Amino acid sequence: MEAQAPSPQTTLLILLGASAWPFSPEFSSSPAFANAARILRAYFLNPRLFGLPAENLLDLFDSDKSADELDVEISQFLERRLIDMKKAGNAGRDLLLYFIGHGGFVGHDSDFYLAIRRTRMDSPRASGMQMLSLADTLTERARHLRRIIILDCSFAAAASSAFEAGPDQVAIEKTVDAFQVRYKAVVGFPTKGTTLLCSSSHKSPSLLLPDGSSTMFTKAFLDALIQGTPPPRDHLTLRDVKDLVADLLSETRNAPRPVVFSPDQSEGDVADIPFFPNPAVPKDPNRQRMLEKVRTSWITGLLEPSLHGEALITLRLGEQPDAVANPWGLVLQQSDQSTLLLPPTTSIAQVYTEAAGELLILGESGSGKTTLLLELARYLLDRAAEDENLPMPVVFNLSSWAVKRQSLPDWLMEELNSKYQILRKLAQSWVDNNRILPLLDGLDEVTPIHLAACVDAINIYRQERGSSKGESSVALPTVVCSRTADYLSQTKRLLLRSAVVVQPLTADQVDNSLASAGKEMEAARIAIHNDSVLRELAATPLMLSILTLGYYEKSFDNLSATVSPEKQRQQVLAAYVERVLQRRGANIRYTPQQTIYWLAWLARQLVRHHQVTFSIELVQPDWLSESQLHQLSRSPAAKLVFRGNSYVKQIVLRLLLWRAGDMPWNYSGFLDYAAERVLLNKVGKGSYTFINRLLLEYFAELDTASAPYEAVGQTM
Repeated sequence: MEAQAPSPQTTLLILLGASAWPFSPEFSSSPAFANAARILRAYFLNPRLFGLPAENLLDLFDSDKSADELDVEISQFLERRLIDMKKAGNAGRDLLLYFIGHGGFVGHDSDFYLAIRRTRMDSPRASGMQMLSLADTLTERARHLRRIIILDCSFAAAASSAFEAGPDQVAIEKTVDAFQVRYKAVVGFPTKGTTLLCSSSHKSPSLLLPDGSSTMFTKAFLDALIQGTPPPRDHLTLRDVKDLVADLLSETRNAPRPVVFSPDQSEGDVADIPFFPNPAVPKDPNRQRMLEKVRTSWITGLLEPSLHGEALITLRLGEQPDAVANPWGLVLQQSDQSTLLLPPTTSIAQVYTEAAGELLILGESGSGKTTLLLELARYLLDRAAEDENLPMPVVFNLSSWAVKRQSLPDWLMEELNSKYQILRKLAQSWVDNNRILPLLDGLDEVTPIHLAACVDAINIYRQERGSSKGESSVALPTVVCSRTADYLSQTKRLLLRSAVVVQPLTADQVDNSLASAGKEMEAARIAIHNDSVLRELAATPLMLSILTLGYYEKSFDNLSATVSPEKQRQQVLAAYVERVLQRRGANIRYTPQQTIYWLAWLARQLVRHHQVTFSIELVQPDWLSESQLHQLSRSPAAKLVFRGNSYVKQIVLRLLLWRAGDMPWNYSGFLDYAAERVLLNKVGKGSYTFINRLLLEYFAELDTASAPYEAVGQTM
């Protein structure tokens, strides 16, 4: 398998060392050590610098634990995180261990050890962290990773006479020996191995800065990483960093001279792998803004505060080979086309990776398929932020494709322009050069008569494009999301490598979720357990969340067991709407009657125009009723609406709809209010969707009374 480059999401960092040694007064204490650790930690966790996820850091600096306890914690951390990262689709690739403090020697063989806080000078072999033992732990627990060991060890303070003979070089040799692999290196980009960056050679000990603000080496190390080196390289190797540190320290008298050793070169030299981001290389500002827009709109704006985001249930996935026209199917001669359940821990990122980026996600309404798509978007955004060669993942909703039924490239360009405010020329360039990775949600939102044509448009787009290098055999990554029944109801199939179906929640998952909600949901647990219709209703995360919120501390007695499942679902949705509109502690700006009426009108308009995402620019003259259009045609305002500029047209239309009671004057304020009440989602700037198609359909089917009166004080 081709070795992959380092990235923050696939890197683990262990920070070791101490700033004080209460049981070893021979080692001088100083806040400089703690300051160095603090600024180092800040660099790696800063998303604008290295961007290491916080959960990938094991911070053991100044720990009071013994050497054995630290060794156990390191082992457990590596085992746990490597499993979790693989599940999340970010399999670990690199381990960085950074030590700041003192080192020493013990025994006739001058075995090297790291002085941790609990080190006792009367028994350093037992109380210090032996380099041989640490090397054994790292090479065993992280044997499939590239291991980078950075040692900022000060041997100057309270050193014995033995240190005058160059004990730091002995330490380096001992450290190198601990990691040595004694067989011929193979040619190629290494996937594993060990390299060390040591703060000083045998000629000079490591030092602190005169003002005590940091160690001299770590300060220069971070300065090198923050300043970088001129282009063209967008990442720095460990040797690059060593050279930059040496240059920064070259004019400082008695400054340490860093040294790089690579004792394990069985697959190549890890010190020559581009690892650290080079800030001196300017990033494409348009690309950065686009990635931020997608993240703000869909991840921080929708995924993270989603309805059931507080207690997400692990969704089971099943493969459904017959849902896609996989050209490999004939070669594989698959005889069993039934759904094959994947292991419970399988993440959507893993599925995407195994499908080589060609994936169809199917599921029932409310099953969590869009949530999975957005989780995948977050994963792909993280990757794209680190590697500018990767295409930009962008979420599109296919409902608008049916309006003009364009070729997919033309439609993508228009969506980038209208939904993400990207200049047409730039959007065209991105689409033409395959710089966009389309995440296509809502295939089922395309009108049924145009659904097969939309599938054809996607297939043609993928067949014509291939890779950005012109290799037609290499398919362009594309992810499509759809309701199962809508997709399977037509005969066309997407030319994708793999399809997965989000499975219904099991009875145990439903019961455990309700149990976690406390005694307030005990009545719901009993009712769902005893009612097969309710059990089926609660089999999707959305409906389970709506049941939980709608019937919190509330009896199920008014939920009729004699009506159809569809009617029961309508009753549950009604209970949910009633609950969120009466929620205490929120600023009530509109009456429930007003909110329901205006949302019902909006839902009917979206359904009529085959849209799921609303922005004020969508409002056109055909949103007016026949009577409103008739009145308008006889008014002087008709010319403004049908031939005026877009701004004037919008003002006149809003005025007409406000006078008819179909919307409040401060429409954006009302839509924000509905989003606060978890009835709408705000997607980006000025765009809104209902939290789910089920709720959209519920409001669209409501038989609302006459338009409500908009009280004075709520209009502006």
